[in-house]
Amino acid sequence: MYIPRKQINNLKELLTPYKVITLYGARRVGKTTLIKKLVGNLRKNRRFRNAILFVSGEDIVTRSFLESQSIQKLIEFVGKNKLLVID
Repeated sequence: MYIPRKQINNLKELLTPYKVITLYGARRVGKTTLIKKLVGNLRKNRRFRNAILFVSGEDIVTRSFLESQSIQKLIEFVGKNKLLVID
């Protein structure tokens, strides 16, 4: 069940190019739910509709890309997406 939160608006305001936002907290407090709701809201915006890459750090293939020290490999992974969200 999702409870509307003010933090979604706070996160939207923090989204700027070339900026990393880290959301952390205890287990099972709603971080993933909040992120998924944010991504869903952003996809309603024409600017982000098909430009968000949402991945899980649990996936071994994703992890291999993210652990890479190769800028080229990271650029290929993100592709033309404007926003990378890692859960």
